[in-house]
Amino acid sequence: MKKLRYLCEALLVYFLMFVFRILPVDMASNLGGFIGRNVSYFMPAARKAKVHIKKSLATNENDTNRISVDMWDNLGRLFAEY
Repeated sequence: MKKLRYLCEALLVYFLMFVFRILPVDMASNLGGFIGRNVSYFMPAARKAKVHIKKSLATNENDTNRISVDMWDNLGRLFAEY
């Protein structure tokens, strides 16, 4: 079952890399940011990141959410530009 999951993840990554490769850089970056912002809500790592942001920066809930969304946006853009 794990191998099937890894295969599906790899296919998704290769598909996204193919799509990002054929798009202009600005469009790929914007799409990567959009995906990063919107997919992060479904990832357990997003909740863990919010806890770490809140602890390390001593921020309130609004600032923690803003920083988390900006972080995922940046990671999505980085992946798309790569």
